[in-house]
Amino acid sequence: MVDIIGSYKKMILSLMPDNLKKQLAKEKGSLGQAIIYILLTALVADIVVIISMLLSLGSNLAGLGMGGGENELAMAGFLGVTGIVVMAVYVIAIPIIMIFWAFIQTGVMWVLAKILGGKGSFTSQLYHFSIVGGGLTLITSLLSLIPCLGGLIAMVLGFYYLYPVYLVYKGVHQLSSGRAIALVLLPIVLLILLFVIIMILFAAAFASLLGALGAGGGFA
Repeated sequence: MVDIIGSYKKMILSLMPDNLKKQLAKEKGSLGQAIIYILLTALVADIVVIISMLLSLGSNLAGLGMGGGENELAMAGFLGVTGIVVMAVYVIAIPIIMIFWAFIQTGVMWVLAKILGGKGSFTSQLYHFSIVGGGLTLITSLLSLIPCLGGLIAMVLGFYYLYPVYLVYKGVHQLSSGRAIALVLLPIVLLILLFVIIMILFAAAFASLLGALGAGGGFA
């Protein structure tokens, strides 16, 4: 029997360095346990998405309902049915996407950790990240319901999350501090490089378009 409340508490407390270090020292985890934590995280994400959609749908339906005409009522009914279908799709899709992404992300980073001399298993890495990553997702999902301020706090937590990530890589794979930091920063550096490359390609394409327009006399 899964202790749901205890699991959610563990995910949030794992964001505290001392608790995470104890967890890393005592637990290896299993694939089944990792999936359970991911599904529990997905459940909260589903609930938050449904609440957000209901609030948006309710606002739209209220606006249409004030018209009182047949067309407005028909449109309100259509939006209601569509909203229910969309919510159902989200409820089913979110857990599948989260599990798929967790396996892909863990697999890529596990290979990189091995290249840097990591000794931990794929399962152990997935298990600990399903807990600490779940903790971050729980908090940021709930914060998303708070306009403006929630997004700002979530951004700060995102930067803080780099430290628990560092602890997981170091603890699971028994890496030196330098190699664990390199493993944390590598995806960030690659994303920045990808962004720069995309911007360069976009700028080159835009310059080429302007050159072609200039050679052809513009739009005339």
